[in-house]
Amino acid sequence: MNTFDFFKKTTVEAFSFLAEDYGFHIASIFDQMPECAIEYRNETTAVVITYEWESELWLVLKPLKPVPGRAGKSEVIGLDSLISLRCPEKVEPNRGAQRWTRTAIEKQLFHQAAVLKECATDIVAGDFRVLPEVKRLQDIAKQKRDRALYGSSKLHSK
Repeated sequence: MNTFDFFKKTTVEAFSFLAEDYGFHIASIFDQMPECAIEYRNETTAVVITYEWESELWLVLKPLKPVPGRAGKSEVIGLDSLISLRCPEKVEPNRGAQRWTRTAIEKQLFHQAAVLKECATDIVAGDFRVLPEVKRLQDIAKQKRDRALYGSSKLHSK
């Protein structure tokens, strides 16, 4: 049995609505310790669910076609940023402090699937108009992390 078999099986169960409701298919599975990522795609959108072994589980959405007014920019929407913007009551408190049991992984995957279904149907269907606002929130969060880690929001080279 592969280390990530439970993650893969549970991800397919939790996100089955992507295929049923939006025409997604599994485009790729990356499975190399310490990480496993499953990428779903339809004609307009990629949804990538990644689990870093006993460390982190996250979901990002990516447009597969250029977004008007955003040409040439790297476009990834983290589900956490989208939750903060659209449905902050769905934020999972102390998520990073959990033990990585099968139950915890299953709970988090089904939570992310439910939030995606409830708060991101437009994006899943290919409407990325919310992208500039989400990117602004992601930039603010990155600046806060950088200040906490490095004492500044920008790394300076000499």
